[in-house]
Amino acid sequence: MAFTPLTSADIVAGKPVKQELWTLTKDNFDDHESRIVSLQASVATPPPLVLGVQGPGYNVTTPSTNLCVVRIPYNITLSPTNARLFIHTAGTSGTLEIDVQRSAAGGGAFSSIFSTRPSIGFASGSYAISTNGVVSYTGLVTGDILRLDIVTAQAGDVDDFYVYLQYGV
Repeated sequence: MAFTPLTSADIVAGKPVKQELWTLTKDNFDDHESRIVSLQASVATPPPLVLGVQGPGYNVTTPSTNLCVVRIPYNITLSPTNARLFIHTAGTSGTLEIDVQRSAAGGGAFSSIFSTRPSIGFASGSYAISTNGVVSYTGLVTGDILRLDIVTAQAGDVDDFYVYLQYGV
């Protein structure tokens, strides 16, 4: 349904209010609300927060900390089950296990956001995506700091990997 403008002639002072005027007003309001619902649905899922490590050699020293650090720009709620680890080129042995640690806005100790950390074994091959990460700390606020750490790494010619954290606002 399309919006139909009300004309000045429809709302002249002293003119009786008719059913047609109220029907037109209701139809316009219904149209307005359906457009809002459509807009909300189109922007309801923001793109995920991406933490990444690029280039060979990340497996030389493990465990490793502070490989990627990001400051949260506004309050977000992480999805508890949509944390994904994606590895570009698999190694020859071992398991890549990562951790994302959170520090409260204004400073403080870092602690894991996971109850189960994402991991990928070398046998999964290149372009593997983990589904085993479970986020236990979901409520991030403006100014919180996230850092990416490696717990264990795959050995061999490993290129890069990325962590995707889905969230809502």
